[in-house]
Amino acid sequence: MPESVCDLLDGCPDHITCFRFNVRVWLAPFDFGVKQMVELRFRPATAHPQFLEAVLFITRESGEIGAWKRLNKDFINAIRKQFLVWRSLDPEKQKSFREKVPEMMAFGFTGLNTSKKLADL
Repeated sequence: MPESVCDLLDGCPDHITCFRFNVRVWLAPFDFGVKQMVELRFRPATAHPQFLEAVLFITRESGEIGAWKRLNKDFINAIRKQFLVWRSLDPEKQKSFREKVPEMMAFGFTGLNTSKKLADL
């Protein structure tokens, strides 16, 4: 059985990554003990380089593999829904969010410390 979703792909193409982040995630219900590393990469699409593609890598760290597979269906669907919401935003709103990304990433955004600004660096 694969330990990583990337293991299921036939040769993950290696081209430039524009933006990526890694996060450790515990999936609910927590009594199953499912913990994983999630990496989300945005990079130029192979077929249409003017567009970005999102590539999701998920590596199981703990928990029973059957529970891990089952719980990830909801996890991946939640991520998919966020992309659908993003696509539904008008260009001005998308621009507003894009401008906030450097600030959030500069502080390892947790959603808890919103008072810091880039000027505080």
